[in-house]
Amino acid sequence: MNRRAKAGLIVGALTAALIGTGTSLALSQHSASTAVGLVTSGELSLRPGDFAWHEATPGLPAQDAQSGTSVESLAGFAATAGDTIVAGQDIDLDADGDNLTAELMVSWPDTAAVPDAAVATYTVTDRTTGAPVAGDSTTPVGAPLTVAGIGERTHRWRIEITVRFAGQPVYSTDVTGAPIPDAVSMGPMNIRLQQVREGQ
Repeated sequence: MNRRAKAGLIVGALTAALIGTGTSLALSQHSASTAVGLVTSGELSLRPGDFAWHEATPGLPAQDAQSGTSVESLAGFAATAGDTIVAGQDIDLDADGDNLTAELMVSWPDTAAVPDAAVATYTVTDRTTGAPVAGDSTTPVGAPLTVAGIGERTHRWRIEITVRFAGQPVYSTDVTGAPIPDAVSMGPMNIRLQQVREGQ
């Protein structure tokens, strides 16, 4: 069976730095460590959960798809043209108050380092129901998603990021060939959650 030669665009670590800021009332801050970054919040207390990633390239046999449950394993993965990578972070959000509004955004910290061939989107869904938490089910990376009406309970979300690389997949029996000269480091990706309005 042919295997892909691992050369080309290098996918760096998906580092989630979830940042929640208080309002003008200087709401209390909480923080927690997670495998993918530091979580802080104001009235929205965040508890990080599981992280996982996998290849979802169309036509790729399941036995050849790579996956992992750590940022380190993702950092060591190299993607070629046509590849699709999906990474997700589970978050439990405890709201202290009713009708809170927050703005969530997934972004590249340095857009100049993002290859033109990379198209990235993200979804935020309720892990209990599978439904989107707000608006369209898919948001481009770099665009904010406003989540309104957050009630006083625990909200179990999953943030899933999909990165697609343009072009046709490259398959080869030679897995020891020389790296492609224009390999690019994707660098980290940030996830920010910011409270934008108080509730009752």
